[in-house]
Amino acid sequence: MDARSFHASRRYANTAFGRVAYVERGSGPVAVFVHGFPLNGFQWRDVIESLAGTRRCVALDQMGLGHTEVAANQSLELADQAAMVAAVADALGADRIDLIGNDSGGGICQAFAARFPNRVRSLTLTNCEVHDYWPNEALKNFYDSWRAGAVVPALQAMLNDPSVARAGFGPAYEDPTHLTDEAVRVYLEPILASEERIATLTAWCSRTRTRRRPSLSSRRSSGSRRRLSSCGPTPTSSSTRARSTGWSGPFRASGSSSPCRRESSSSPRSAPRSSPAH
Repeated sequence: MDARSFHASRRYANTAFGRVAYVERGSGPVAVFVHGFPLNGFQWRDVIESLAGTRRCVALDQMGLGHTEVAANQSLELADQAAMVAAVADALGADRIDLIGNDSGGGICQAFAARFPNRVRSLTLTNCEVHDYWPNEALKNFYDSWRAGAVVPALQAMLNDPSVARAGFGPAYEDPTHLTDEAVRVYLEPILASEERIATLTAWCSRTRTRRRPSLSSRRSSGSRRRLSSCGPTPTSSSTRARSTGWSGPFRASGSSSPCRRESSSSPRSAPRSSPAH
């Protein structure tokens, strides 16, 4: 799926949280994919096409990112993002879903599983936030950069010159060639499109700094322990902890040694080790 196809395929679910943008491929049981920061559903483009033979794959855009449209006063907390996912599932007519998350999207998926355990058919987490390891040292550096006002200028520099994005994020990619000029534009253009969108992006960063950890230990669903068979042998109830790797990246405030770690690849063959981790 290239950018033209991604944009042409976009649909919107009208929910109480706003117009939630998504693309879908395939038919069968619904599988919802939740991306990380600062990405959108384009992150999952090759994965959802690969799984289209066995699932109705839906890659949505988080509130505050991508092309999802929300009111200026809409809360972007984890609990609200999880409720938004439930509202999208309702709009799709899906009572239970396979849920796949990466990065901050993995945190949203965990909050969904804690709040709506009976709606989870399976839960698959790649590198992402986890309730007992957040924020890690790399994320603390990201928040330092955000407070210093460095994040938005860094994203704007990447949009103006995608080679800046490759220089910053390339070492965290299993295959840096996936971070094409096209991908950089698809990810960053919508969140930097206007002062209003930048304000929403700022609100997104603010809620990630202050949000509470989801309480997962007391509410578990037996369904969340099952495997999404088409995604390979990784147990779907497991998660990979985001690590501070020390590589030099684009979000660096004065005195910070490393940015938020992020890895990304659109290849389903490398999905367990792919995509950003914030």
